[in-house]
Amino acid sequence: MPLHFELRPGEGLVLPRGAGVLRFGMGEREAQWTVATLADVRETWVCGAGWSFGAAYEGIELLVCGAADERRRLDWINLAQPDAPAFPVVWRDIDLFGHEQGQVERALADVEGAGLRLERSPAVYLRSVSLRARPSAPGS
Repeated sequence: MPLHFELRPGEGLVLPRGAGVLRFGMGEREAQWTVATLADVRETWVCGAGWSFGAAYEGIELLVCGAADERRRLDWINLAQPDAPAFPVVWRDIDLFGHEQGQVERALADVEGAGLRLERSPAVYLRSVSLRARPSAPGS
């Protein structure tokens, strides 16, 4: 049972403490129920999304969005930390919020196109990362 959030390319997000997995392709209700086993879910609005909701757990703010297409399935996940460092958010055994952002960027230099986006901040630590269901093409 992981004691951290784990980003998985092409799959989604493993929630901590056995709460389940947010899998890309889930419907809105199923995604909300999955997150609700860990934290209170609050509906929100995101421009261009078919649906969205947020939740907070141990200093991590989670934003979950569905595609605006006809299937309206889970397409995008964002995790943010307003204060550094917060609860672990892991990609390939690296705590993205627990190390200085320059170190994280160097360690993950080969992830371009995997759907992971590290949001640079003026602070020492990363403040936000996002994962998309469909990885982007290199250079886009």
